[in-house]
Amino acid sequence: MLSFSAATAAYGIPAGTGAVALYQDAAQDGSTAEVAEPATADAPIADPPPADQGEEPAPAEEGVEPAATDTAPDTATKETLADATGSLDPAQEEWTDPAPVDPASSAPEVDPATVKEVEPAPVDAAPVAPAPSDAPASANTLGPGEREPWGEPIATAYIAGTGGDGAPCLAAPQWGAETLDVLAEGVPVEVRAETMGEWQPVNCAGVGGYVHVALIAWTPVASPDPVTGGDQPRRRNGSGGEPVGQQIVDFAMQFQGYPYVYAGEGPYAFDCSGFTMFVIHNTLGIDIPHDMAVQYQMGRTVSRDELQPGDLVFFQNTFRPGMSHDGIYIGGGQFIHAENESTGVRISDLDSEYYSSRWYGATRFS
Repeated sequence: MLSFSAATAAYGIPAGTGAVALYQDAAQDGSTAEVAEPATADAPIADPPPADQGEEPAPAEEGVEPAATDTAPDTATKETLADATGSLDPAQEEWTDPAPVDPASSAPEVDPATVKEVEPAPVDAAPVAPAPSDAPASANTLGPGEREPWGEPIATAYIAGTGGDGAPCLAAPQWGAETLDVLAEGVPVEVRAETMGEWQPVNCAGVGGYVHVALIAWTPVASPDPVTGGDQPRRRNGSGGEPVGQQIVDFAMQFQGYPYVYAGEGPYAFDCSGFTMFVIHNTLGIDIPHDMAVQYQMGRTVSRDELQPGDLVFFQNTFRPGMSHDGIYIGGGQFIHAENESTGVRISDLDSEYYSSRWYGATRFS
């Protein structure tokens, strides 16, 4: 066993000091005989040289703690390096790549109290007005005393068939509505919309109004005297050597082959009651409406076996239940009429199975 002096020399302790200074351990203050904690050094302390095998170290003096036998490895530097560049596998002594870092997770935390909310730009919530429309308002949307607005003209028509009394321009498409104005016979009138049933939307008195289609013509009204003008049919006024009924037939026959158009009133296209209205007005000068039910009531009723040329004949249950078609009897069991869109104005047999089974009645104006 080594002597104390040899042991101190082996551990690098100067001889004759009377005290043992051990690294990293507490030191005894010679003046006070108290144990003082050593100052912490920043630099790593080298391990002491190993003792000879088989020999025990010399006993420490009283009050001096022995040096720790197990010294923790210095891993601070390696751990710092591993955090930045990787880690060291102690078994393989190889570096491994660091795990990928999520930028979001490493972003600094934001104090919600210091965050200012950005208010959105003010939005104008006022509704945008739609573009104005020229379409006339529906009659049932108007309140008492209200008027439909003036409409952009789409055509020009003429007042006809009033017998000189003029046509009432009404505020709504129904008889009994307020009269806005009375339009004189033959004057042009601005048409502002398509025909609505038996009413024609027009402009009158600076607003929108309605005139019954029986009082509307699409060409300038001709004089009551017989005339011949190019493609215009020859007009009669019920006078002359021929019987009045035959004059009606002769005038009506000029239109054989003309097209059928719903609500047509001539002179270039007709529907059934528009054709009879046009013929009677231009031969007898009698103003009958487009409504076939009114036409039937206005004339003198005759039976089927009393028919004469020029009488109006009526049928039922054709395209709808009840009275639904009419024409002009021309004699010999035949009549001329605006039948439908496929055939136009044509002559048919009154005794045919179709029309004979749908007979309704007849009326006479001559």
